[in-house]
Amino acid sequence: MTLDSPDSYASRDPQPVLNALTAVSALVGLALGVRLAWAGHDPVLAIGGGVLLLPLAVRLAGRGLLRLARRRGWALPEPRAGGGARGRAPPPEMLVARGRPEGAVELYRMAAERDPEDPEPWLAIARIERLELERPARALRALEEARARIPADSPEAGRVARGIAELHLGPLENPRAAMPELARVAEILGGSTSGEWARRELGELKSRLAGGELDRLEARTPPRPPRDVLRELDLLLRTRYGLIHLQTDDEDRAESLLRHAADRRALPVVIWTPSRGMIPAGSDEPVYDTREPHKALRRIELGDHDALYHLRALPRYLERDEPILSRHLADAARAVAEGEGAIVTTGPDLRISGPLRGLAAVLRLPEPGDADYRTLLARVLHDVEARMDVDVAMTLPEQDRLVASLRGLALVEAERLLTRAIIEDGRLAARDIETVIDAKRRTVEREGALEYYPTETEWTEVADLDGLKEWLEKRRAVIREPSRAVEFGLPFPKGILLLGVPGCGKSLCARAVAMDWGLPLLALDPSNLYDKHLGESEKNLRRALAAAERMAPLVLWIDEIEKALAAGERDGGVSQRILGTFLSWMQDREGGVFVVATANDVERIPPELLRKGRFDEIFFVDLPDAHARAQIFRIHLRSRNQDPDALDLDRLSEATEGFSGAEIEEAVVSVLYHAFSTGEAVTAPLILGEVERTRPLSVTRAEEVEALRGWARGRTRSASAAGES
Repeated sequence: MTLDSPDSYASRDPQPVLNALTAVSALVGLALGVRLAWAGHDPVLAIGGGVLLLPLAVRLAGRGLLRLARRRGWALPEPRAGGGARGRAPPPEMLVARGRPEGAVELYRMAAERDPEDPEPWLAIARIERLELERPARALRALEEARARIPADSPEAGRVARGIAELHLGPLENPRAAMPELARVAEILGGSTSGEWARRELGELKSRLAGGELDRLEARTPPRPPRDVLRELDLLLRTRYGLIHLQTDDEDRAESLLRHAADRRALPVVIWTPSRGMIPAGSDEPVYDTREPHKALRRIELGDHDALYHLRALPRYLERDEPILSRHLADAARAVAEGEGAIVTTGPDLRISGPLRGLAAVLRLPEPGDADYRTLLARVLHDVEARMDVDVAMTLPEQDRLVASLRGLALVEAERLLTRAIIEDGRLAARDIETVIDAKRRTVEREGALEYYPTETEWTEVADLDGLKEWLEKRRAVIREPSRAVEFGLPFPKGILLLGVPGCGKSLCARAVAMDWGLPLLALDPSNLYDKHLGESEKNLRRALAAAERMAPLVLWIDEIEKALAAGERDGGVSQRILGTFLSWMQDREGGVFVVATANDVERIPPELLRKGRFDEIFFVDLPDAHARAQIFRIHLRSRNQDPDALDLDRLSEATEGFSGAEIEEAVVSVLYHAFSTGEAVTAPLILGEVERTRPLSVTRAEEVEALRGWARGRTRSASAAGES
């Protein structure tokens, strides 16, 4: 018996039952007509109406119920044993055409139960699971069931092995598991097209395995969401939360998570976007007139409650029309909670207020991990190598840096970026890391509170500060080889606080650290954080810090942090909330962001920021000594095409005692302006004259400088010499 034979479906055909009901209703109508005629009514109308109208009503009602059942994919009741029903119900393929592939799978499963030795139902289930429902894991299980019912050396077994191999090479992304299946295809199908394909794929996988590529790129598991997130989402669904908010900016990754969760609970996923409306599972056509949020929610209330409804961009509508839309969303969430499904929204935040309280749960979706990016890289390489030759010219540490530089990018964006970088020159090389970092820079420019700084400053441009340089040098290896550092038990460094006299090179150090470690440098601009609306300032800070974490590893520079976080007396507590948000982030962050904060006024720094554990170390940057001042003169003269050896640097150094680096630079620049306008050469006397006319900060603010030095003594570590404090 084949799946397409009428006998396969005759047992499920309700037409004989409907015919019997029509005949019975005709007899009943005849009896009623005779009764009415006997009572004195017109015999023709009474008998004719009873025989015609009652069976017609029964037949129309029965057909309506059948159409409803087929549209929803309901399983029709089995007949009694021995009932030789005639006719034919719609085959499973008709249900697939009508957008109900789950109903088709159910019919095929029942056919498999009736004939346990027949492999055809399982092959059909595998095809629907893979092509229609996009559930490769279930398709694999169906193919395994089919193979158990097929002779091991038959051509059909070879075709099943090819299907399993394609699943492992494609959506399951497990090439190691595909190798024995490819060998089985080549053995069974011999010189056929499938056999040649299997030998070619097997040879390619063996060469990649011999070259260590599969090990380096870790192409062993599919890019699934973390199991704990799946478990938490499944728990929320089982506890009947009608509204679940996934806190993430990556809507595609959130949808992947929803499909995995729906796969576990055998639920369809319905997508809503403001541009297209509601798109049912297994269909590309949106439901008519559902683009507006209120109409979509109304459709959810009246529709199937055993489904996951992913409403993209809905949180933005809640901000505009919060009271009415919140009430409507709450009504729809209560309706869905009566079934097995839920309404799911995505975005950075969801305003849960009023009617939504008690109905909504928030689940934070972690950013893609290194394993996700490694798997993605392996898949991109596999796809590109199918079309062209690719030279993988990367060492293991460079691969670690490439994966680290991808952090913060959505998987779709990372895939597009990697594909373009490989196709441009047919190579995957170390210079592609810079391409990724440049893409991150463009992403940062879209964030208002963060500013990207090119890292062009080297330590050779920073005079003295040997203690700080030595401390940073010991941590450079952790940045360059993060995998080995994790195995060794070392965490990513938290950051440093540079406290000192203004103009002594604190900001210059932030640029030098990023350049030396090979990391991008982002600056947090406090002026862009504050907003007149209540709660928006803290939200801006959280958004900026979240963006920095997404793009980690990087150096986050916060200049004059005391101005950004100092408590204000007339700001309504905004500064205190900003400080609390920042401290919570510093306490809970997982790493990847090295903070370089600078401060000039210790009296305005909140004490909570100075406690041990906020930063790895607090350095004090003092006024430069004589040797450092000579170095500063040399650096600024050489950078401006002047010969420092032609000047008496020792004499200039002695004359500038108490000067900061910025004040020395300004003196040099002023002399250059004078020399350029008069045509004179730059000489030591000219510089000394400018120095005599300058009143340094150590003179004009002597009390404050001494107070700062006194506070730092014994509380901080000297940036000038190793081991001093």
